[in-house]
Amino acid sequence: MPCKLIMPAFGYKEGKVVKIFKKDGEKVEDGELLAIVETKKATFEMYAPCSGRVKILFDEGSMVPTGEAFILIE
Repeated sequence: MPCKLIMPAFGYKEGKVVKIFKKDGEKVEDGELLAIVETKKATFEMYAPCSGRVKILFDEGSMVPTGEAFILIE
């Protein structure tokens, strides 16, 4: 069952995907740094919540609504 990397709220309605460290189809390990996201006031590191293959739903530079998955790990 796939797990999701969700854009956290941090008090805002959306966040920007600044950097994704893996490409579509690449393997990622649980706890590995996977992405950097930012809000108007802060930048955050996002870590893989499980191991598997990456499926990117929103590219770098995209604005993603909070609560929305921007990466699936299958």
